[in-house]
This record gives sequence, structure tokens and C-alpha cells, in this order.
Amino acid sequence: MNFNYIYTINQILTHMITTIILKTNKYRMARRCDVTGKGMNEGYIFNDNYYACDEEAAKQYVTSLGYNWGDELKKINTADEWFYWTKWEQVDPEKFYDPQGKEWNLTQLNHAFKESYNKIKEAITKQDFKTAYKYLELLINLNDRG
Repeated sequence: MNFNYIYTINQILTHMITTIILKTNKYRMARRCDVTGKGMNEGYIFNDNYYACDEEAAKQYVTSLGYNWGDELKKINTADEWFYWTKWEQVDPEKFYDPQGKEWNLTQLNHAFKESYNKIKEAITKQDFKTAYKYLELLINLNDRG
């Protein structure tokens, strides 16, 4: 391989991986539902820092405490409110969740992307496209998680 060909491959890889990383940002979740274990960017928050991703999960928590769901809903926007629905607009880059609820931090994510990038680059340089494709699939799967 000549230098120009490798340089072109590096440009293509950099663009592909940058695109994947940018896409990953939309899969970062601010909180994890305490009922389902899944990541969430909107849901119910309770005064005791309990999180529920939807009404069914919130209802399950409220009734598990011995309260009537209907009665407790009437307390929202009153002085007796102890839970409410919200959306988290910003996700902490140092601690976030993927849609399946796995906790991540930026260092872990960057390390995983860098490792996959280097393996793809090495395989393409050796013209081992089958291995390069395998690592590209792993990188895409990492994107789906985080």
C-alpha cells in the first residue's frame, strides 16, 4: 500500500467513527429506571431519588408503599407533592446510562471507541478486510449500547 491510500483510509475511518460517536450521544440516558432497570431521559422522580420511566412503573412504586395511585396523582402540583414527571435535557458526561441501563462514563466510552478504531485501522493496513469488518461491527454494536 502506498501512503496516499493509507491516508485515504484514515480519513474514511475518522469520518466513520466521528459519525458513530456523534450518533452515540442520543443514546446517552440521564437516569436509570428503578423499576425496569432501563436508561431514561424522562420519567417520574420521587423525593427519595427513586426514578420511574413511565406511569406503570411509578404506579407500581407508589402502590408498593401502600398508597393509592389515584389519590397520590391528585397531590401533584400541590404542597403535598412528593413526585412529578420531568425531562432531563442534559446528561452528565461523567456518569450516564445506555438504553439497557448499563452505567457508563466518558473515559470507558472513549477507550472502547479508540480500541476498536485502532484494530480496524491495523486490519485495513494489512488488507485484512474481514477482520476490519468484524471490528467495525463491534464498534457499531458499542454505539447501540452507548
